[in-house]
Amino acid sequence: AYLQQLHEAPCTLLDMVLEKERMLRAHGIPDPFHALKLDENEVALRLYPALQSELDVIWTPGGAAEAAEAMLLCTVECALAGNLFDA
Repeated sequence: AYLQQLHEAPCTLLDMVLEKERMLRAHGIPDPFHALKLDENEVALRLYPALQSELDVIWTPGGAAEAAEAMLLCTVECALAGNLFDA
């Protein structure tokens, strides 16, 4: 029944990641990347002040559209880079 459901609806990357996590937990297997995620979070926290400063330089309240576009681009790039590690 479960495999039939997979064939009836399109499957996204997020669906596959969630299913992987569900199966690991259902079988009592802890997150194999837990230690790596902790290390990466420590690195991200050290880099955060520099990134915040970069965004602060770009952001100007009521500023030009170019500044808003640059800030949005920087924010999206950072979010996408972070999400690469989540899958």
